[in-house]
Amino acid sequence: MKKKINLTTAIFFITAAAIISIALTYVYFTTAVKDLSVKADKYAKLDLVSQIVENKYVKDIDSRKLEDGIIMGYMYGLGDRHSAYLSKEAFSENVKSGEGKYQGIGVSVTKDDSGYIKIYNVLKNSPADKVGIKNGDIIIEVEGEDVFTLGYENASNKLLGKLGTISKFKVQRNKTELIDFEVVRQEFDIETVEYRMMENNIGFIRISQFINNTDVDFKAAVDDLKSKGAQKLIFDLRYNPGGSLEVIVNILDYLLPEGNIATIKDKNGVEKEFKSDAKCVQMPMAVIVNGSSASASELFSAALRDYRMATIVGTRTYGKGTAQETIALGDGTAIILTVDMYMPPNGTNYDGIGIMPDIPVTPENESQIDFYNLSEADDIQLQKAISALK
Repeated sequence: MKKKINLTTAIFFITAAAIISIALTYVYFTTAVKDLSVKADKYAKLDLVSQIVENKYVKDIDSRKLEDGIIMGYMYGLGDRHSAYLSKEAFSENVKSGEGKYQGIGVSVTKDDSGYIKIYNVLKNSPADKVGIKNGDIIIEVEGEDVFTLGYENASNKLLGKLGTISKFKVQRNKTELIDFEVVRQEFDIETVEYRMMENNIGFIRISQFINNTDVDFKAAVDDLKSKGAQKLIFDLRYNPGGSLEVIVNILDYLLPEGNIATIKDKNGVEKEFKSDAKCVQMPMAVIVNGSSASASELFSAALRDYRMATIVGTRTYGKGTAQETIALGDGTAIILTVDMYMPPNGTNYDGIGIMPDIPVTPENESQIDFYNLSEADDIQLQKAISALK
């Protein structure tokens, strides 16, 4: 039997629904207006500048270039050295590098304390490597313009460009020597894992970045060294800028016993833990780091340290305990935004602090910084790592 609703009841429900609808609309409207008001106040100065420029600027305005500049400035204004705006060229290069390929001249850079561009990693077999550019070189001019005057972001973007074109810049080396370079931008493969057997049954593995297939290549390197009689391992992470969280977690899962590998925390305090299984590599280990070992390479060092599985040798690391997300903007450009803080197994974030080695070893002179060109005997940090395994 169907129940009937009388007219009075129906009118009541209709009226109630209308009142609720009006109330919700009012709340939404007032919230939206308030939000718009806050945003208007926040960007009032920018709007004022825009009006002045439109009314008085005598030259033509390239709206796309202006938009790029505004976004670049917005990201710079965050005051976060790891968040940035990527032009089409920079985004394309960023995607390629994550795939194990690189487009450009083949250098990783950061802002030097002087305001100039410091090269902290010259990728092996890259165009930059082939013309003799070295780690530690300071770029002071790009395309004939002073880097400090241009500003770090603008100058860095000038290093980018289409394949086949030439990048011209001047570097300062050893604080006194000035060298002009012309480097052809090319595409080349990135080899992130190199390894070899050393004396005393020591296996040596150098990791330049944690990207793409680094985890697969790393496991293959360890297995091969073990098959050749390696009983101890040295991992060289000097000038390693980091890379993929997924890749470093896979590597640490392979090395570490059962337990926590890392914890990441987002803006809202939501945490996510990464765990290792019981399988691990059981042999003495040492890790070599320096001031340009950053991000994932620091997590690698900290995790092995926290499990007391390795001795850390070298100088204090860079201090990057955050994770970034690359977000495409739909027109070929993108932003890199810091979205997570991450902690090693002991739970202590080291952002802005770095990892202090168990055995501090500072190169005695500038020539020892370019360890790629040093013999084993002259590499004092490597020699100290060898000693730590005896």
